[in-house]
Amino acid sequence: MCLAWWCKISVEEVRFEENYILSDLSHPRLLSFALDSWTVLGGRVNLDLTDGVGVLVGRNGVGKSAILEGLDVISSFATGRFRGILPNDYESIPKILEILIRTPTSRQLKYRYEFIPALVNYGDTDEDNSDGEDNPDGSNSEESMVSWNDCCQYADRQEELLWTTEAGVTTLYTKGKESGTFVLGTTSSFGRVRNKLNSSRISLPAEMEWVFDVLRGIRILGKAPVRKTSRRHLSLLEVSPGGVYTHGGSGFRLVDSLAKKILRLIKTGELNELERVCQRVGIGRKITENKFVLSQTIRNNNDKEEEEYLSSVLLDETNIGLLSDGTLRVLSILIEVMNSASTATTIIEEPELQIHPGLLSNLLAEIETYTFGENLIISTHSPQVVSWTDPQKIHLVYRSYGQTLVRKLRVDEIQKVIEYLCEEGDLGDWIYSGVLDE
Repeated sequence: MCLAWWCKISVEEVRFEENYILSDLSHPRLLSFALDSWTVLGGRVNLDLTDGVGVLVGRNGVGKSAILEGLDVISSFATGRFRGILPNDYESIPKILEILIRTPTSRQLKYRYEFIPALVNYGDTDEDNSDGEDNPDGSNSEESMVSWNDCCQYADRQEELLWTTEAGVTTLYTKGKESGTFVLGTTSSFGRVRNKLNSSRISLPAEMEWVFDVLRGIRILGKAPVRKTSRRHLSLLEVSPGGVYTHGGSGFRLVDSLAKKILRLIKTGELNELERVCQRVGIGRKITENKFVLSQTIRNNNDKEEEEYLSSVLLDETNIGLLSDGTLRVLSILIEVMNSASTATTIIEEPELQIHPGLLSNLLAEIETYTFGENLIISTHSPQVVSWTDPQKIHLVYRSYGQTLVRKLRVDEIQKVIEYLCEEGDLGDWIYSGVLDE
């Protein structure tokens, strides 16, 4: 951040910056969200993303991680996806999600989703999957054990109602009148709705696609465990025309998933960009692939030897499975932000973990570059990360009487920040000096 620039701006200019973001207007974007009916947070929590970037700061235990993880998991339910949540573990997620979206038509859309943990039996429907086959939209057998309500309408004066759902029964509206009703038997109107409605006389509202895209774009990076055990193991993949698998069929670890994604970049000719990013961050310079054929007999009998082989990915001649946890976490974050989308809301908890302070600023610069025009939410305990952002993008998270609360800096507080910075101070030092302690 440029101190000279901050010394010249006024409070009025900060207000202008607070309501302005350069983004792709041809795609929907999440403007804010609220979580409710969750004992972990103790009440309703709102987070404004008008600026596009939100940096959550606060003491341990105030609810920063809960907000981000709660948003991630309930958006998964709202789009018909699951993350391994058992029926007796429904209390681990918030029950209500409300979002505000800016549409490609520059209108604002309100969507409310309520998750209902209840046993629902839809009987014999055309969506029955009793044969155990995976559903094409990523949903699974747990769907029969929950239900949901939702509602979508425009947030302008007309407040035009688009659809409502009660206990899994969705009703569409056109100009205030009912235009169709259907039962999908999933935890959302989005999962199989595309296939079901596109093949029927009911037309799919564009707004439903926009809400789906925004919710599906919510993702947490760098959260998955790097290894299944404390030991480092070589990463070795089996590559064939049928796909890429772990050698020995032991299941994908994060390191193997990274190797698989890198192989895809090699195949599509996009590896050079990843190498350049790794060089700028400082975690490595050269990424290569080693191929192994099991035996000479296989080589002689295989007319397409390049299609079936064992593969390992190397970073600076070191097998990716032998790299440090910190390097793997940074590599994971970089690969994901490079593969971002205009509707994405990228969440990174504590990017300062497992990275040298000298490289952290490089990582933040790459994250900022690749998520420009999208939504980015970061939680942190690092003064260095706080100093990287602007005061109006700071969200203070704290607890009061058993409830998690979030607020942005007030105008008078931003003015104090400006004065502090003009005296060669540091935003991170100011935030963590205790001046904002509730």
